[in-house]
Formats: sequence, C-alpha cells, structure tokens
Amino acid sequence: MKVTSDNAGNVNEDAVLAALLEQLNNGQTALYFGYGSNLNSVDYLAWCREKGLPETTLKAVTPAILCDHQLVFSGGERAMNGRRKGGVCSVEPLDGHVVYGVLFEVSISDVEMLRIKEGCKVGYYQEIGVVVNSLTDPTVSYTALTYSITPQWNRHLMPSFGYVSAVLGGLQEHSLPTTSIKQALAAIGFDAQSLFTSDSSLPPTIE
Repeated sequence: MKVTSDNAGNVNEDAVLAALLEQLNNGQTALYFGYGSNLNSVDYLAWCREKGLPETTLKAVTPAILCDHQLVFSGGERAMNGRRKGGVCSVEPLDGHVVYGVLFEVSISDVEMLRIKEGCKVGYYQEIGVVVNSLTDPTVSYTALTYSITPQWNRHLMPSFGYVSAVLGGLQEHSLPTTSIKQALAAIGFDAQSLFTSDSSLPPTIE
C-alpha cells in the first residue's frame, strides 16, 4: 500500500502488518521488503530445489530503503548449525541508519513460501510491518511486510563467506548500494575487502 509523505511517520507497524495480512488472506497481493539473500534470485531458486518446492521467483516492484534501521548478521546457534553456517541478515531499529532492499509483489502462496524459508513456524524469524521509501522517489512511501530474527535468536554472529557472497550478489542483481552491508560487516570485524573490489565478479549463490 502506498502512503503519502505527510502521514508515513504516523503509521503503526502492528496495524501495517495486520492490514497487509488481511489483504493477503482476502486473495489480494501485498508488498514484501527483501534485504538479504532473498534478493538473489539464483540463491532463492536453489533453496526451492533443495526443499523440493515449486521453483518460483519473486516479482520485483521497485528498489526501496528502510529508514532508521540497521542491517545486522544474527541468528545465534541456530544460524551456525543451519545451511548458512554462520550469521544471517536481520534488521533492527536504529535512528539515522538505513537498509537497502527491494519491494516485491507477493501473494499468499509467496508469503507461505517465505514463512517456510525464514523458519517462522519454529520461531526463528518473525513477520513485521514496515514503512519504506522508494529509492527512485524518496517522497513516495509504501507499507510492506518483512522478516527479522526473533528476540530468542537475536545474537550477532559472524557470517560465512559464501552467505555474504550470496547477499552481495542480490544487491548487485538489483543495482543496490552496498553501504548497509559494509557497515554490518565492519561492526563484527568481517574482512570482506576482496568481495568489494571493482573488478571482481560477485558469486550469485552460496557454495
């Protein structure tokens, strides 16, 4: 749902999520803000094949920016023992910081796939409602759902090189800035200099 610049700051995030879920349950589409490995279509399809699920891709609408949030690598022991073998992307509120991503148009079947992928049923990630700005026109805001690590598993953790490569591949796929991921990596002391060299070809998926 599009919101105007004069009322975007007054939107209640719980109400945003409730309205989006109502849309989806009524057979309408909604917007999903992707910011991590889900930006990488090759990686997403690889997960579908791995799980024996229909090979679908998410329909991108516009690049977007989530203000007053920071990107982090988190997940605790579950992330270390999972398929990523290290920290995974999440977002946390932090004034003055931004997270770059993409708005995707999703149906209820898309969201059900995302819930499986993000481990919502076992309390790993949670659905949250957010207001994001279009990267191409910052005066335009949209309500969207996204996913963040639940408090139970929200412990910052070093990511694997392969996972970082997958996220960077997604950012590259959508021509997004790498500012937020560079900040997140620097915060945990991850040396990713080789991944940011201008003449390197970013791997599109994990090992």
